Amino acid sequence: MGLMDLFSSTPEPKPEDFAAVEAAADPAFVDAPVSGAVIERQDVESGIFAEGLLGKGCGIQPQEDVLYAPVTGTVTVTFAGSRHAIGFVGEGGVQVIVHVGLGTVKMEGKGFTYLVEQGASVTAGQPVLAFSRDLIKEAGYDPIVTVAVANAEELGSVALVAHGHVDAGEKLLQVLPQA
Repeated sequence: MGLMDLFSSTPEPKPEDFAAVEAAADPAFVDAPVSGAVIERQDVESGIFAEGLLGKGCGIQPQEDVLYAPVTGTVTVTFAGSRHAIGFVGEGGVQVIVHVGLGTVKMEGKGFTYLVEQGASVTAGQPVLAFSRDLIKEAGYDPIVTVAVANAEELGSVALVAHGHVDAGEKLLQVLPQA
């Protein structure tokens, strides 16, 4: 029996297994969904993300196995089969997509558990997705978490405001309206 079998035979994580983190919850910002080392968008080893095709944002090398809502708003996208990403629309209209790992769609959901459903209202800092960095690495993938503002062009400018290490809930990206 492999590590993947162990994960699938243990009970899936539940929302009550995780405490919320204190978050900035400012509509002009996207908060960090995980704690870890911030990586500039162009340095993420994914052509699609690095080139900004998913929007403006950054990567975070996670230090934990839970993802927190980066905005107060609504869960707009979940991926039933792969459970590797989640989308939000924040109170100010910002559309954020958070993706766990590079190539992890091929894991077919093993090691990923949604803690919220599509259409749910969320508060910044609320746990929304549990994942296993160990299973991601064992499957041969990078567990980097990418955060992208999908509608950056409509909103104005998006600026990375965190560098080095960031804690979940801290301000990560500033969204400035068009002048």
